[in-house]
Order: sequence, then C-alpha cells, then structure tokens
Amino acid sequence: MNPDMDDNQLRQRFHELKQEDARRAPSFDRVWRRAAARSETAPPARSWVRLATMAAGAMLLAAVVVWLVSGRPRTSPPGVQFAAASLADWQSPTDFLMKASDSDLLSAVPQFEGVSDAMFAGLSATDAVNHKEKP
Repeated sequence: MNPDMDDNQLRQRFHELKQEDARRAPSFDRVWRRAAARSETAPPARSWVRLATMAAGAMLLAAVVVWLVSGRPRTSPPGVQFAAASLADWQSPTDFLMKASDSDLLSAVPQFEGVSDAMFAGLSATDAVNHKEKP
C-alpha cells in the first residue's frame, strides 16, 4: 500500500474490488435453484445408519477406556513409598526455635478477677458492653 495514497483513491480501489467480486459471484436465485434440485435427486439420508455408527463408536471408546483403567496395577513405584515414609518422619532443623522456655505462660489465658468489676461498677450490663471513654 502506498502511504501517499489519499482517501478518494483508496475508496475507488475498494469499489473496483467490490464490483469485480459481484461479477464473479453467482446470483442467489441460481444457487438456490441448484440446491433445491440437488436435494430432490439425492438419496434420502440414512440417519439411523449414522446414529448406529456413532453409538457403536461411543461404546467401543468406553470399552477401551474401562479396559485401560481396570487393567493397570494399583501399586506405586518402590521409590514413592520410601519417599512418603521419610517425609512423614521429617522434622525441621529449626523446630527448637518454636518452643519457648516459658511455654506455661503462653498456653494459659490470664485471669484478671476483680479488675473488670471495679472498672464498670455502677454501670448496667449494656452500658458496660457499650462503654466508651468520654473526653
């Protein structure tokens, strides 16, 4: 394509291509009549033969899949069982860092008896729950 071509020249070329295509293409009526004549002279479609062929193919495919799946042994290769056993016994080399020396402090929830009673003394239950500090 020429970059110096203006829009009018481009339109003219596309118009010429469209006319050439129209000259080469057969008319719709002619194509329609041909198709109608061909359908009248063609032998009737044997849909039951196609259906039976497709059903037989599907059954054959299903039989092959079942044979392949059921015929294979269900055992794992020997290396897989060893790897699974060794992974189950594995321990992290930094596991000791997760254990605190005072694990008693971390496993129990602290109890503050009496503190909450003194803070909310004189408030109703809903006021104690919805209590907000006033400025």
